[in-house]
Amino acid sequence: MFAVALFTLGFILHELAHKFTAQSYGLWAEFRLSTVGVLITTISILSPLKFIAPGMVLIAGSATREVFGRLAFAGPLANLVLAFLAMLGSLALPAGGMRQVLEIGSWVNTYMALFNLIPFGDFDGLKIFRWNKGAWALIVVLSLALLAFASGFVL
Repeated sequence: MFAVALFTLGFILHELAHKFTAQSYGLWAEFRLSTVGVLITTISILSPLKFIAPGMVLIAGSATREVFGRLAFAGPLANLVLAFLAMLGSLALPAGGMRQVLEIGSWVNTYMALFNLIPFGDFDGLKIFRWNKGAWALIVVLSLALLAFASGFVL
């Protein structure tokens, strides 16, 4: 159950990062609930593979490829920051329940960042890749390194 709560927190922070970054560029941004997304999220809670995406931030306005790349970058970056903070917190705690929750939180948020970095379709990864291949490669490598480290805790 903690994993679902941590995944949900990561999702919310990911989407808020998109929204606030878009607004900082003077663009309109609003979270919209998706009926299909809610259905997929509900089904995934009962399955071993979790996919929590009940909606997304819609962005409108005139912007360059660079701005859209930066907007896309903000979501996975928020997940990596949260994952890194959870990892640091877990290292500061003795073995026990709260440490394990933070370890799972680190793994879940790193996984979420990496999943969103797939350069395909509407994923953030494609927007970042089209904007700056070096930035995409850097954040993917950081995500993989953090996932490897976090997997040592969780597995």
